[in-house]
Amino acid sequence: MHLDATKARRLPPDVLRAAKPREALIEWQRRHGLHGALPTRADFDPLTIPGLLGHLMILDVYPPPVGFRVRLFGTGVVDLLDADWTGLSVDAHNLGPLGGYVAAALETTRDSRAPTAGANTLHRDRHGRVEYEVVRLPLAGDAQAITQILACVQAL
Repeated sequence: MHLDATKARRLPPDVLRAAKPREALIEWQRRHGLHGALPTRADFDPLTIPGLLGHLMILDVYPPPVGFRVRLFGTGVVDLLDADWTGLSVDAHNLGPLGGYVAAALETTRDSRAPTAGANTLHRDRHGRVEYEVVRLPLAGDAQAITQILACVQAL
């Protein structure tokens, strides 16, 4: 199954095969329903889902040209990518083709103000070929502008 990261849509949890992204989406949807507004970072506590933290990336959203900067890069994501993106801007200049792909997917999430998901295959020296799924969840600030995106990544 291929998930298209370029289209925003209402995302049912059962479309995700990976358990942690599915659990993160369910929690985000539960928090979204509380106020009728987008959840804030304070609304979403990753510690309520056992084992989730290592699969998370928290990205701060900035106006161009910065775009997105990695605030938190979970240990499971570091292991999957054989790299730690903490503190880096997400774009093709800093992170190569994968960074460009990720930046485009984050733009879709930011602009749609809705969860997006994707599946991809990485080819890494240490792991060989690795399939993974990701769900990207927009988080709003006080004025409901998207200030962060929480991404949950898990190998299949």
